[in-house]
Amino acid sequence: MYRLVLEKFDKHKVNNFLNLSSLEYADLPEVVNKKHIIWKHISSSNGASTGIHLYCNSEIVGRMILQPKLLNINGRYAPIGIATDALVHPKHRRPIGNFLSIVKKMDSMSDFDYILHTSNEITDGIYKKILKIKNPFSLTGYITPIDLHVISKKYSRILALAARLVSKPYRLSLILFCEALKIVTELKVTDK
Repeated sequence: MYRLVLEKFDKHKVNNFLNLSSLEYADLPEVVNKKHIIWKHISSSNGASTGIHLYCNSEIVGRMILQPKLLNINGRYAPIGIATDALVHPKHRRPIGNFLSIVKKMDSMSDFDYILHTSNEITDGIYKKILKIKNPFSLTGYITPIDLHVISKKYSRILALAARLVSKPYRLSLILFCEALKIVTELKVTDK
């Protein structure tokens, strides 16, 4: 018999978290590291995380953890939950309703003004097609060298000297370009 429970993450949940994680992520040390999980979900300066736990009898067989953060919106801090560590035990992934019930439980969260989640290649289709959750923006990232001098000195001394002359104007042009396109935003997630 399955049941969903919303509960604060505490030291009593750590071993279950690690056991469930090790089924999927045994080769990722940070995901199955007890000290890391305590730091991430219990010792936060914004308080302990909240777990949406799917129980089968007395065992947690599915979860989504919401980390508390503060979002600075024009000087007003709004509490947000960052959805992380969603996982369902391999033997309990069918029916898909088990995962869907965990995700839908986010709607009943009263501790947060907003919930931020990022999907992966597995859950993206579920969020978009089944749950009809719209993606308001993309987290696609681009890498641009900031200090041309540092990069160029690895290749040539003359190139490094030339890069030193253009580095400051180059950085200024990047800032102006970002401002012009409104890429830089005033929204900040903090651990205040």
